[in-house]
Amino acid sequence: MKKSFVRFLALVTALVMLFCLPVMAETLEYLNTDGAMPIVKDGYDITIEIAAVQGDSWTAKPEDHYIWAFIEKYCNVDLDVKYYKQGSWEEQRSLIFLGDDQPDIIINGSFDNADLVRYGQVEGMLLPMEDLIKEHAPLIAKYGEEHPELYSETLTPDGHMYAIPTIGRSDLDVNGSRVFINQQWMDNLGLEMPTTLDELTEVLMAFKNDDPNGNGEADEIPFLAYPDRGRIAIMTALGMNHGDAYSLYATLDGRVTVGAAEENYVHYLEYMKMLLDEGLLDEDFYTMTIEEFNAKLSRNVVGLAMMDAPFVYMPAPEQYQQYQSLVPLVSDYNDTQIWPMLNSITNGTFVICRDTEYPEVCIRIANVFFEKDINLLAFVGPQASAYLEAQWPVEGWEASWVEEVDGAQVYTTPDGTDLWTYLNSRVGLAIQIGPAYTQDEANATIGIDVPLADHEMFWRNSMRANVSAHMRLQLPNLFLSEDELNRANELRVPIEDYISNMEAKFIMGDADLSTFDAFQEELKALGIEEYLELYQTAYDAYLENSK
Repeated sequence: MKKSFVRFLALVTALVMLFCLPVMAETLEYLNTDGAMPIVKDGYDITIEIAAVQGDSWTAKPEDHYIWAFIEKYCNVDLDVKYYKQGSWEEQRSLIFLGDDQPDIIINGSFDNADLVRYGQVEGMLLPMEDLIKEHAPLIAKYGEEHPELYSETLTPDGHMYAIPTIGRSDLDVNGSRVFINQQWMDNLGLEMPTTLDELTEVLMAFKNDDPNGNGEADEIPFLAYPDRGRIAIMTALGMNHGDAYSLYATLDGRVTVGAAEENYVHYLEYMKMLLDEGLLDEDFYTMTIEEFNAKLSRNVVGLAMMDAPFVYMPAPEQYQQYQSLVPLVSDYNDTQIWPMLNSITNGTFVICRDTEYPEVCIRIANVFFEKDINLLAFVGPQASAYLEAQWPVEGWEASWVEEVDGAQVYTTPDGTDLWTYLNSRVGLAIQIGPAYTQDEANATIGIDVPLADHEMFWRNSMRANVSAHMRLQLPNLFLSEDELNRANELRVPIEDYISNMEAKFIMGDADLSTFDAFQEELKALGIEEYLELYQTAYDAYLENSK
C-alpha cells in the first residue's frame, strides 16, 4: 500500500512538472538574452513598480526625469514610479512593508546592513539576488568575479545578497563630509587657515567682530550648522571620526565606539556650548530646517559651513571662490588629523521586493547599470560634444552640450539652467547602482580630456589638497546575526535618543556639564558597553577574515 502511494505521488509529481514545463518556459519567453538591452522583447507589456527616494529639497516628479524614460525606451519595460522624500522615508518604508502591496523595486532606499538583515533575512520581505545574478545578470556576475568584495561585503549572515550597492571609485566618492571656510574673509582680516581648535575659535571670533565682508553691518554668520549637518569639524578635531555622537565608528587602534562614549566628548560639549554662548554658532542650531540652512548659505554671509559644494548655494564665481575646504583640525586633546571616509561599498541602493511577479526583469534593470557609461548617463543625462553624438536619445530630453572653453569643460544645458539645477530637475535621482563612474571615464566618453568647469574643480581641488590625505575609514560593512541584531536594536534606540536629548540639554545650558559623569553612568545603565561589544566582535571577525 505504501509503495503504491509512493508510485502514485511520483506519477502525480511528474505529471505536474510535465504540464508546468510549457508554462515555466512561457513565463521567460519575454526575456531578451541578447545583450543588456532591451530587457523585454517586443510584443510583451510588462510593468515594474519602483519606489525611489529623493532629497527633501528636490521637487521634480518621476515624469520629469530622464532616467525612467530611458529605461522604458531602451529596456522596453513600462515603469510605475513613485517618489518618497528622504526625511519621511524610514516611516514610509515601514508602512510599505506592513501593507499588502509592495513595489517591485526600491531604489535609493537607504537600506543599511541592519535593514537588510531585518527585511531580508528575518522578515523575508526582500528577494535574495545571488541566484538571479548568476542566471540573469551577466554584467553583475562578471563584476563580482573580478571584484569579490561585491559579495563579501553585502552577504547577510544567512549567506544571501539582498541588495545591489553603490560602489565608490574615487576619493570624493568616499568622502562623506565637506566643510568649507571663507578664505576671502580670512584674507581680508589677515588670518591664516586654522589648523587647531583654538585657532578656529580665533577665526570665528574675528568673523563675528571684525566685519570680514566689509559692508559695515554685523550680518555675518561665523559658523552655520544644524544637528544633521556641520558638527564634524569639531568632533574630528577631538579625535572622534564621525559627524554625530551616536553613530558607530572604529578608532585608529581598532576599537568600535560612538562619540558620546569617548573621554573627549565632554570637550566637544564644552566647545559647542561656548560657540553658542559667544554667538559664533548660528542661534537656530537646534531648530533650523534644511530649507532655512540652504537659504542662509545662499545669502553669502557665512564663514564656516558643511556644504555639498559652495557653488550649489552661491553660483557666482566671486561667491563660491571665496571658500576653501577646511583642513582637519587637531586640538589639545587630539594630535592626529582625521576625516571620515565612507566604505566604498554603500549597501542598499537597489532591492527587489519578495512578491514581484518579474524578478528576472528586476535584476536585469540593475544589470543595465553595470553596462559601460550607463551610470554616467544616469547621473548627467545624455551628452553631446564635437567628438560625441548624443547617446540614448529620448524624445523630450535633449542632450547637454559639452565643449572646452579656456581649458575647461563647460556644459550648456537644454533649458539654459546651470548643470546642477538641470540634473536635479530633468535627469534623475543621481542614481549610481553598482560601480560609480569616474571623471576619467566621463572624459573618455565625451572626448574632452580637460578639467570640469571652475565651479566644480575649485571645490574638488580644495578637498583633495586639504582633506584627502587624512581620510580614515569609519567602519566597514558589518553584519550581525538575527539574535545579535535584535539585541543591538533593543539597545540602540534608547541609547541614541538619550545621547541626542542630553547633548541638546548640555549645549543649550539646560543640563550642567558638571553632571557629565552621571550622563556616562546612565549610558552604561542603558547598555552602551554591551551594544559596542556586539559590533566589536563583528569588527574583529571582519579584520580576521580580511587577512
